[in-house]
Amino acid sequence: TDVCQLTYEVGWHGYPNWSPDGTMIAYAGQAHIDGEWKAPIHVMRADGTGSRRLTTDLAPEIEPAWSPDGRWIAYSRRLPGTEIREIWIVHPDGSGRRKLTDLQGAAYAPAWSPDAKTVAFSGRRGTKPFQLYTIGVDGTGLRRVTQAAEDAFDDPFAEAIALHQAAAMPFDVARTQLCYGERLRRQRRRIE
Repeated sequence: TDVCQLTYEVGWHGYPNWSPDGTMIAYAGQAHIDGEWKAPIHVMRADGTGSRRLTTDLAPEIEPAWSPDGRWIAYSRRLPGTEIREIWIVHPDGSGRRKLTDLQGAAYAPAWSPDAKTVAFSGRRGTKPFQLYTIGVDGTGLRRVTQAAEDAFDDPFAEAIALHQAAAMPFDVARTQLCYGERLRRQRRRIE
């Protein structure tokens, strides 16, 4: 396979996510605008042409995730001037943008259920430990899936990677893996 560069704008471009039909890619694209670095969500055709911003307020936005039916893109958005991150959704044409969560903490790594009715994500309220949550696409039915008493990992980068991977797994698999991580941490404490 050949490597093909798709973006050429100044800044960084990351978190690519294919549309379900494979014709589009959503991504976070950082740009220097009005003296500040901003990272709005973009979409482009799979060949790299037709890149356009989906959001206009230029808040720091990352981790776009297409719904399986292709109707929505979920993403993590940081409230400007704060460290608060929430999950938002937007249609691929940029319409219908709205906040899905209201944790007043941090929400990352959105992942869609196969029926596109629910979004799973890693989040925390305030400074409490990160947990896995689910919420309906209409913003109702917030449910915490995991019950960790404290963050399951000592290394925040390992935690972010594990939670991102867990959010993309079937809920039962993710719950089993996170519970297993909790047991390992408890065993490690008993040994020490």
